[in-house]
Amino acid sequence: MRSWLITVLVLGFFAVPVHGEDGPFHTVQEVFACLADSDTERMRSLVTPDFELLEVGELWDLDITLEVMSTLPPGVHRRNYFDVITSEIRGDTAWVSYWNRATFNSEEGEGMREWLESAVLVQTGGRWKLRMLHSTRLTEGQMPESVMLKEYVEAD
Repeated sequence: MRSWLITVLVLGFFAVPVHGEDGPFHTVQEVFACLADSDTERMRSLVTPDFELLEVGELWDLDITLEVMSTLPPGVHRRNYFDVITSEIRGDTAWVSYWNRATFNSEEGEGMREWLESAVLVQTGGRWKLRMLHSTRLTEGQMPESVMLKEYVEAD
């Protein structure tokens, strides 16, 4: 019994948070904040050079992703909401699956899109970087009602 308790305490001490400011999911949230802000330079710092985005049946690399980001119309305000389904860290690799909702406001009106996504991250230089993102766009009503989305707001 005692050795089991010591093992639990030691593992708990060395556990890496998946969701906190230093956790890999925080990097995912920051990537979406870059999308909202069209911040291509910061985006480069958050992903690996061999980044892949599987976007609704298409394979995008970092250059394609940044090109699409640069063509977004000005004046669109995007807000991002997430609910993590599962996450795991093994060594310097992490993966997470989550629900994602974005709301859009502009002079033309409002809109909303939802996705089911998964991400693979690697830890390099003490930071989590996004290696791959797989995005499946949902149609209206596909996201379960039990999903508890929380808005991601960057700290100042």
